[in-house]
Amino acid sequence: MSTKSTILSKEKIHLYKECFDDENFYIDLFDIDKLSVDLYPVYANNKQKSKVTFKISKKDFKDIINKVKTFDLE
Repeated sequence: MSTKSTILSKEKIHLYKECFDDENFYIDLFDIDKLSVDLYPVYANNKQKSKVTFKISKKDFKDIINKVKTFDLE
């Protein structure tokens, strides 16, 4: 049985939350055409230890924002 609760599902995006995690949202991106991942040594910056950059269409991003707005984030 899946613990994922889908918020938005599109051809290239799956935005969801895990039923036992009230603090986070998760996003799966499919068939992305640009992605970079940087992992920093702990001493490089005490605030940031990693970074993920991905390209997403403005329309898809807008759809995500509109869906997330429907949730009580408090």
